[in-house]
Amino acid sequence: MAEVGHEAEEVRDVVWTYTGWAVILLVCVGAGVFVGYELWGQAGALQAELTKQTEMVNTLKNERETIKSQLALATTPTDGIAVRQIDSPTAFRDVALFWSDQGSRNPSLAAFVEAVTSADPPQIAQRLEADEA
Repeated sequence: MAEVGHEAEEVRDVVWTYTGWAVILLVCVGAGVFVGYELWGQAGALQAELTKQTEMVNTLKNERETIKSQLALATTPTDGIAVRQIDSPTAFRDVALFWSDQGSRNPSLAAFVEAVTSADPPQIAQRLEADEA
C-alpha cells in the first residue's frame, strides 16, 4: 500500500510540473503579446505613413484628371465656333445637337430629344438671336 501513495505522489508532482511549465509558457506568451502590442500594435508611424501616401495618391489622381481635361480642351478642334458673352441671367440660346444614326435608335435619347424640343422656355427668359457670320 505504500507504493500506491508513492505513485499518487509522483503523478501529483508530474501534474504540478507540467502545470508550472504551462503557466510559465502562458505568462511568456502573454507578456510577448502585450509588449508587441505596446510597441507595434497601434503602428502609429505606419498609420501616419499610410495616411500620407493615401493623400499623395489622391492628389496625383486629381492632377491626372486635371491634365486629362486640359489635354482634351487643348486638342479639341474649335474651327467655326464663336463665343459670345451673355450678360442676362435669364437669356437662353437654341443649341444644335448632333449624334450618329446608332444613337437615334436609343429610346431614351429619343424621349429626351422630344422633351427638349417640345418644352417651352421659362416665361422670364429672353431669346438671343444668332450672330450672322
